[in-house]
Amino acid sequence: MKHTELKAFVRKYNSEFAIKGYSKMKKQPLTDEVKRVISKSRAEIQKEWRELNKSQPKKVAKSKKPVKKSKETKKKQDQDKANRKADDAYHSQHKAGEGGDHGRKMRKAVSKTERRYRIQKDTALARRIRGPH
Repeated sequence: MKHTELKAFVRKYNSEFAIKGYSKMKKQPLTDEVKRVISKSRAEIQKEWRELNKSQPKKVAKSKKPVKKSKETKKKQDQDKANRKADDAYHSQHKAGEGGDHGRKMRKAVSKTERRYRIQKDTALARRIRGPH
């Protein structure tokens, strides 16, 4: 039985049930409350309740077996964690705006070789973080 159907049933007979705050209740507490109240109510209401419950077949929950993590999966998770940590460290150091921080790095660099090395290193790291695109 859907939650909306359950609320509609209670709304229909709430003058007899007198369940306060049923519209805000979740499905399970509301069902429990209706079962408690319905045992004391009229036979025709009990009959309608049984018909409503019979119309919807109960779903059988499938048991899930726990998935064992292989060593490779654990190793990959550790590697990903280390990469994320390195990426966070990189981003915390390089908080320049949209243009990046090449200018600041280039002012610090002295020689042309040093500049080229720093640009290549920064580009390689950016590709690793963002991917090849």
